[in-house]
Amino acid sequence: MTYGYMQDEVIYEEYEGTYADQESAITSKEYGWNHGLGEVISALTEAGLHIECLTEHNESPYNVLPNLTEADNGMFVTQDKLYPLIFTLKATKV
Repeated sequence: MTYGYMQDEVIYEEYEGTYADQESAITSKEYGWNHGLGEVISALTEAGLHIECLTEHNESPYNVLPNLTEADNGMFVTQDKLYPLIFTLKATKV
């Protein structure tokens, strides 16, 4: 992995192409921030939401990381499945 899970600094990446057309002559510039699962859950509960369900998944519908492979079901996975790629969460306002 290139960036730390608990990294506070902004993540800046620049690359050729877009998510829709990787062969495009456009230079894409992205800024991002990592938010750990604890930070996300805390923000939701502090906003008055009740967490009903949280599920982590080792498959993603998106090819979001280098070296992911496409499984037979069309989802993308890591070779070693050491960490989840995405999560689903259901919350309601209390």
